Amino acid sequence: MPSIEKRSTNKYRITISCGYAPDGSKIRQHKTVTLPAGLTERQKEKELNRIAVLFEQEVNNGTYLDGEKITFAEFADIWLERYANKKLAPSTLHVYKMRVEKRIVPALGHIKLAKLQPHHLLKFYENLSENNMRFDTLYKPKESFLSFLISNDKRGLCKSIGVSRDTYKKILDGGATNKETAQKICDYFKVDFKKIICEYYDNSSLSDNTVSHHHKLISSMLSTAVQWQLIMDNPAKRVKSPEVKKRKVSSYDDVQIVELLKALENVGLKHKAMIYTVLYSGIRLSELAGLTWENVDFENKAITIDRQRMYISELGIVNQDETKTTAGMRTISMPDVVLKLLKEYRTECIETRLKMGNLWEGAEPGTSYIFLGKDGKPMFPASPSKWFNKFLKKNNLPPLEFHGLRHSNASILVAEGIDIVTISERLGHSNKAVTLNTYAHLDVGAKQGMADTLNKRFEILGV
Repeated sequence: MPSIEKRSTNKYRITISCGYAPDGSKIRQHKTVTLPAGLTERQKEKELNRIAVLFEQEVNNGTYLDGEKITFAEFADIWLERYANKKLAPSTLHVYKMRVEKRIVPALGHIKLAKLQPHHLLKFYENLSENNMRFDTLYKPKESFLSFLISNDKRGLCKSIGVSRDTYKKILDGGATNKETAQKICDYFKVDFKKIICEYYDNSSLSDNTVSHHHKLISSMLSTAVQWQLIMDNPAKRVKSPEVKKRKVSSYDDVQIVELLKALENVGLKHKAMIYTVLYSGIRLSELAGLTWENVDFENKAITIDRQRMYISELGIVNQDETKTTAGMRTISMPDVVLKLLKEYRTECIETRLKMGNLWEGAEPGTSYIFLGKDGKPMFPASPSKWFNKFLKKNNLPPLEFHGLRHSNASILVAEGIDIVTISERLGHSNKAVTLNTYAHLDVGAKQGMADTLNKRFEILGV
């Protein structure tokens, strides 16, 4: 039977006897609990008995964890197994595991969970801001092998190896790549990876934003520890989040968007449809890559965002049947001009499929992913971004990240006077404050010309 001892007004200590040690001493497990204020004596007794029964079951089953005894490293393993593996999307889980295993545990893992204090975290964040804290190890061919690759660079070689032409060209120009790509090249030429490939380390410091992400991850982990009653409170909440310099939102103004649209008249249907889709929906690159024909409702003039498709160097292409957040699951109204382009592109894919015959390696057009590669397989998730960068340079347009198309879409909505809540829902932000902090500073009057100019050409806003 558990024993319950009152320590203060609402604090109690529960003790479970677990038999005897070899030396004859009693083995006990203790748990301290704090009850909410305002409970009657009868309610306190009922709650304490409930907690005591659960505590005894955990001890007997071997599942009880004691924050005073386990280290932060041991807790991190349990958190990853019991929480992260079940709750997080594969891409998020991958990033969290890397941060926990490569940085957080080596620095804080030896500390007992209940002994972790704010000063430990502050010291860790200071260390993260120093150089040599990155773990994105890349790989380069040694000089002799690089010369061999350059001399044997032939048409069609990239497809045989299984890498993109852009990636291979970067390597031939002396650039570094990930281990998977380097291994593919070694396998194709039947050479020993260790003998002809060398590691390349990025010794630059982490950004303020990355340090802040580590703080948020640790705080989330410790909040779970509080919920599991391993610790009384979360020490990360007593630490100010590392300051992040606000990054200026990159987007096109009215004149630049019109010039962009003019330049798109001279490209193929695939890329034209991609850029129009993002510019007038504001979806993310991973959401664009995950679009299927089932997501397009031509009758009701809308697209539904319900999945992502992305490339992660250590995992390859990841298909997630869910969006970045719950709020990311959304249906977005679309203009006629975009829907018309998508129909034309679908027809083009069907015609290409008939011409290619057995050379077509993907599913039947119109039945799977919308945007495809030349062989009919789903396009590589990052390819639109690479193409867009080259397209801008070729047409002497100002530099703009692919994600800047999403920001440009939000700028149009702000210019139209659409309220922040509606814009947030359309963009799939889980927190309205993100939308407000990112776009509320835009000068509506100065941007009004963009919306006026675009509305004369297209009916783009069906919000």
